[in-house]
Amino acid sequence: MMTNFKKTIAIIGTTGGIGQAFLDQYIADEQVLHIHSFARRDLNINSEKVTHHYIDICNESTIKTATESLPENLHFDIIIVATGILHSDTIQPEKTIKSLRQDNFLDVLQTNTVGPSLILKYFLPYLRPKKRSVFAILSARVGSISDNRLGGWYSYRASKAGLNMMIKTTAIEQQRIDPEHIIIGLHPGSVDTILSKPYQKRSKNTFFTPKQSALYLVKLINNCTQDDSGTILDWSGNNILS
Repeated sequence: MMTNFKKTIAIIGTTGGIGQAFLDQYIADEQVLHIHSFARRDLNINSEKVTHHYIDICNESTIKTATESLPENLHFDIIIVATGILHSDTIQPEKTIKSLRQDNFLDVLQTNTVGPSLILKYFLPYLRPKKRSVFAILSARVGSISDNRLGGWYSYRASKAGLNMMIKTTAIEQQRIDPEHIIIGLHPGSVDTILSKPYQKRSKNTFFTPKQSALYLVKLINNCTQDDSGTILDWSGNNILS
């Protein structure tokens, strides 16, 4: 359980649907002292709790610069990475291996795997030392190899499987460095965002609002333990890493 002292939080990807929902919840949380927001676009928000920073997770130099600009001796109790790509104007999930394109595949890997991994590299030293601190990264159930029964979505599945491995491996290393730190992946469920909009009509899933999903995920962050470090938890708390 989280303790009662006021927390300092970092959220990377605050201009996305779930990232914005995380930000709104933590602004309203009286136990949160300050939030450092990171995104490519400016925030249209007026809160003394929030300091916004530019970052592009596909550009390592901006990640390095963002951390170097943080106040000296700053530590975070919670770091959340809420970034990701499923489709764009030029990228669509592949229904067949015949649709796989090298440039699109690399773009998806860069955003979904390499970018969050670089966030881990540069932001891990800012977790509060010797105190329970959580580093949570949004992942997806489709990154599970054993749960893949439908096929398709090659780039997206591969990128999330790779991300899950990075989370697991980093958690093992970090446990040796500071056993109080918890590194987890979070599957937010099916969420009504721009990311999922083109696929909602064909899906049998129930779609959460970003606010509903963030509520579930904040509860998981607050209640996860060191035993959960290295796992990928879905919105209901089930471990889906396999």
